Amino acid sequence: PRELQEPRGVTETGFRYFTALSCSSRSDCTAVGIYQDGLGRDRDFAVTERRGVWGTALSMVAVSPSQTTTFGILVLSCASAGNCAAGASYNTPSHPGAFVISETDGTWGRARKVRSGPGAISCAAPGECTAALAGGYLLSEIRGTWRKAFPVPGLAALSHDQPASNFGVISCPSPGNCAAAGSYAGSAVSGRSFVVTERHGIWGRAQPVRSGSGAGLFITALSCPSAGNCVAGGDAYPLAGGFGSFAVTEAHGSWGTAGSLPGTFKLGGGIEELVCPAAGACSAAGLLDGGATFVSTEKNGTWHNAQVITGAGPGSSLAAGSLSCGAAGSCVLAGDILVGDNSQAAAAVQVNGRWGPARILRGVRAADRGRDSGIDAVSCPARSRCTAVGHFAGPRLPPNLFAVVQR
Repeated sequence: PRELQEPRGVTETGFRYFTALSCSSRSDCTAVGIYQDGLGRDRDFAVTERRGVWGTALSMVAVSPSQTTTFGILVLSCASAGNCAAGASYNTPSHPGAFVISETDGTWGRARKVRSGPGAISCAAPGECTAALAGGYLLSEIRGTWRKAFPVPGLAALSHDQPASNFGVISCPSPGNCAAAGSYAGSAVSGRSFVVTERHGIWGRAQPVRSGSGAGLFITALSCPSAGNCVAGGDAYPLAGGFGSFAVTEAHGSWGTAGSLPGTFKLGGGIEELVCPAAGACSAAGLLDGGATFVSTEKNGTWHNAQVITGAGPGSSLAAGSLSCGAAGSCVLAGDILVGDNSQAAAAVQVNGRWGPARILRGVRAADRGRDSGIDAVSCPARSRCTAVGHFAGPRLPPNLFAVVQR
């Protein structure tokens, strides 16, 4: 792994970790994360790789300093090298806040305050990004300028004026063509999910996701390989009990009915990550009740039985945090494996549609010097061309941030 220069002000005891990574090519990436300074305050940072060389991590936003400042998860999307957008929510003693910020040609601009925290951002082209804001609002950047946030059309009527309880997934395959999804309070025994689509710059009205079974549906992931072709997935809670995962597909601009992913009801677990490199070809990953990870693969429009990702050693399994696919049937799922009393950074690789076992990343065990390690995020801009970023934790042996490239 390549050791990365940490942001100024990080202390020996303060934590630091990545929350997102986006790579436009194998040697051009941007990552964002959180660290704790010497006064115990949360700080954001961004670090950029250009032509294979990582720079020094720098803070993007100057929030009113406070002992109790805390950040939410930073989200990130990059349309091309040096052209990204990021955002997060934060809390200070006086008030909560949220921001979005854009990077243009390698330089981060000034943060813009927004009404609520962005759950996700998707950039289809430089200066053309859209964010899904908490509470059911959309915010668009058009030709490099962030516009005014507006409520999801039709959501108030659909939810009987109840705010979206979870609105944090969005995917924009091209400028003016996006899909977003979330959940809102439903009946006393189940939640309800909705999807909303933008076509040629005009947002349609939110529509409910139908399951045909009366199950409560909670969307947690969304991916659109092309305009009008998307897949959303999440957790399904059948009224009679049990726990499973579901997927619902938009084909040629029309959303279908949600269906349970084969094998997930028996395993127990919910989708955390979903990536669709092409229409009818997706990979999903989620956590099981016991902490292990499962994957499910769609091929030619059909979902196959979910499988648990095991470790290379007996009894070990992958606790995954990030999934990325460079092409259909070519993905990487990264996280960590528990080895004795230590967590070790590990990843499972999918080749030609078949998943292998999770393996500890080459060189990490030698570099961790007895500390825990884990992969926080992975990004695959092309087949077998992935970059992952992660952190070490434990006795202070600087630096604690690292990047590793698939070879």
